[in-house]
Amino acid sequence: MNLVPAMIGLSVMGIAAPTALDMSIPLIAQKRAINFGTAESAAVVFAAANQGAAQVGNPPAGCELDDGSNAPAREITCTHGRSKFAQTVSRSFMLATAQQGASTRSFSHLTPTLFSGHQYPNYDEWGVMVYNDDNVCVLGGACIPQVAWNKSIEIQIPIIGFTMSTIRKAGVQTPNT
Repeated sequence: MNLVPAMIGLSVMGIAAPTALDMSIPLIAQKRAINFGTAESAAVVFAAANQGAAQVGNPPAGCELDDGSNAPAREITCTHGRSKFAQTVSRSFMLATAQQGASTRSFSHLTPTLFSGHQYPNYDEWGVMVYNDDNVCVLGGACIPQVAWNKSIEIQIPIIGFTMSTIRKAGVQTPNT
């Protein structure tokens, strides 16, 4: 028997045995999993409750907030358990950002409030020239821009109680058929 491979094998087992032993004992693994679940629940619930809030609330027991140096991004770290059973979890969340004054955006055309099941013609792809103004009453709403037209829109747009698929089955000519 070769002495060197035997010594290397025993050395590796001596180093790995404590970790392998901890993982192989179900009671230890179960306790760590329970502690991890408790810490994870506390961190996730707190992060979800404070996501987009104006001010951060008080952290639950066993949890600590970061110092706020990365505002509006914050991080909560929750620990549950003692000694070798302790499990620590961190979760990040974002507070609401303060809006700087009123919006100064303006648009040359009004946003349609109702859409029909029709597509704009090629000469007026967004309906801003004259198509919406001339046909909104006849079509039952503004047309859908060509860039937004796809199969899922064709099926989901109701036209006077019908969907595009039922209109096609009836033999009516519709866009993209």
